[in-house]
Amino acid sequence: MENSFASHPTADGGPFHGMTPILKVLWTLIVVGSALIVEDLPHLLIISGFILFDVAAAGMAGSWLRFMKYTGPMLGLVLLVNSLLSGVGSRILLASPWRLPIFGRLILTVESLSLSLIMALRLLITLTAFLMFTLASSPDEVLSALSSMGIPSKTMVASYLSLRLIPTLMEDLKGFSEVMRSKGLSGGGEGRSLLEKVRSSSSIIVPLLSNSLERAIQLAEAMEARAFGALKKRSTYRVVEWGLRENSYLASFTVGSLLIILGSRMGLAYPGDLWLSAAASLLLFVLPVLDPGLKLLGGRR
Repeated sequence: MENSFASHPTADGGPFHGMTPILKVLWTLIVVGSALIVEDLPHLLIISGFILFDVAAAGMAGSWLRFMKYTGPMLGLVLLVNSLLSGVGSRILLASPWRLPIFGRLILTVESLSLSLIMALRLLITLTAFLMFTLASSPDEVLSALSSMGIPSKTMVASYLSLRLIPTLMEDLKGFSEVMRSKGLSGGGEGRSLLEKVRSSSSIIVPLLSNSLERAIQLAEAMEARAFGALKKRSTYRVVEWGLRENSYLASFTVGSLLIILGSRMGLAYPGDLWLSAAASLLLFVLPVLDPGLKLLGGRR
């Protein structure tokens, strides 16, 4: 079975992957922070469009589609629940003729639909940003980057393991499904009812859980063998480099994020007023995947 903890295959200096680990961490935090601060739909649509462009340019479209296969229903649920149950707004689009015992009449308004789209886009941007970071980074790179930022080692390990949980389970599920399909224990799914699909999928839960527990035991044994946590000050094998290129990237990310937030706060949400956010998105989203290397400023360092 393919190693679940292996990062996305990359070329040295390739799109998005060529950035240093600490720069990837800062980019992810800046993108997520911008999505949470921006409060209007047009600017979130711009951020969503550019981050999907990053996914395609970085060669992660296939992984993103497999990821959305499992998180798409959650986004749909967020959209549905907030649209019908938020109860905000007065411009009614649809209203149910009946009343539910607890929730009353289900009313869909323009304001509730806009609010639900904003929340769904925020969740989509957050999940996509962390997915790109997870696929483009190896555990050693991330731990070295977080260590250089002064974050405690136990917090670093717990944070990265939580980031790798979903991709690891997806790889395990894919492997178990292929093994069962090769043995003729589960079909391809055509012409089968939903109940039959659920029953066939339930047989994967036991080996999936068993494999997860086995991996947890192996990780605990490896950490114990290396005396993890015995010393407060730990050495690191990788040295995180920081130079002119990284300072230039960080400055462009920060300026792009601030301009997007400024455009949102100033109410520049009409199509003719979105030029500021579109230009700012070039600094925040296009630069990492084009990776010009800032050769005019002296190359990588």
